[in-house]
Amino acid sequence: GVPAALVEVTPLTWLPSSLATPFERMGGDPMPHENAWRQLLVFGAVAVFGAACVVGLRTVGSARAAVEWGVIQAVMFSSVALAHNLSDSTLTYWKFYDPVYRMGGPQFPHDNQQVAYQLLLLSGALAAGFARGETAPFARLPWRRAWLVGAILLTYAGTVTCRPRSGLLLGTVLVVGALGLKALRAKPEHRRRVLGLSAAGGVALLIALATVGPLRENVARFGEFAARPSAVFTGGNFRPLQHQVAWAMVRDRPWFGWGGGSYLYLSPAYAPRVPEMMHALRSQRQNHRPIFPHADGDWLEFVVEYGLVGAALLVTIAAGWLAWVLGRIRSLGTASLVMAAGVMLVLAQALIDPVLRNPAVLGALVAVAWIAVMLQSERESRLARAQAAVAKPGKV
Repeated sequence: GVPAALVEVTPLTWLPSSLATPFERMGGDPMPHENAWRQLLVFGAVAVFGAACVVGLRTVGSARAAVEWGVIQAVMFSSVALAHNLSDSTLTYWKFYDPVYRMGGPQFPHDNQQVAYQLLLLSGALAAGFARGETAPFARLPWRRAWLVGAILLTYAGTVTCRPRSGLLLGTVLVVGALGLKALRAKPEHRRRVLGLSAAGGVALLIALATVGPLRENVARFGEFAARPSAVFTGGNFRPLQHQVAWAMVRDRPWFGWGGGSYLYLSPAYAPRVPEMMHALRSQRQNHRPIFPHADGDWLEFVVEYGLVGAALLVTIAAGWLAWVLGRIRSLGTASLVMAAGVMLVLAQALIDPVLRNPAVLGALVAVAWIAVMLQSERESRLARAQAAVAKPGKV
């Protein structure tokens, strides 16, 4: 028999609707129910945290302290992640297993969320190494540059050894892009040092790709894209099928969506509308209707649950920040630009992974985005003071 059924109740026409589902977990099931109240907790907590960042991180000292704590967390967090990845464990913290996601990340049950968090930590560690002036972290630390290079390498290793391919791909893109930017902006006498460090890092990466187990497995999994390289932008061959299911939900209720947390319950009803998906599941000897907690793409799932109207509110926030970054792209300091790149990579990852559903990831993204703004504001203030000091003697 059917264990549950969706029964439509006539909603108030002047309010967005949702599904009336329990808040707690089902007996014996590790996955909590999804509903509007749980989504309100996720976004509400991040909104309060974001407001705290805006109010609390308004000075050079507070921004520098935030970067320092970010580096410390990156080292501690990535040390655990690297040890976990090299141990070939599929248990979160070597102890917990989530059968819903089938694969455990080092600290996040969903390993794609692990990658997103690692990318944000990596962008912060890189920014710490590039920050100059009053925002430079650990200014009094002996062998400061060596320690920061070690922190960057450790955070990068924790990122690329994660099981998802996005860790190796996006982590390497971020580091290569940061080193290329540094070489482009460096003085000629320092450029050789940056290029030499980049070459040594490239050789070390090639050796690691051939010898380190998790990296070898990741490289092998990229073979899926050999026949169709463009599939790398859709996350593989199966995700587009899930996206077709999500678009079917959008077509039925485009403006205000089905309500927060509704995708989990709608997926079994809509999956049969995509025959290719059902055929793919049958080829894996799965003959039941599939239940997918997420659409493997936050932005599309936001449209499913909140409609075009609700999703537009979230897109407007991200677009406003992106407009600020792009409007200053030529004058952005290296540290701010690297942090902004980390945020943009995670926003792009959200096209094919459910990463923004996690309040820890979303909160870290908000913090990194705001710190990038603060570092740039300090840079612009410093340049303005320098220009004023130069212009002042000429007036006397």
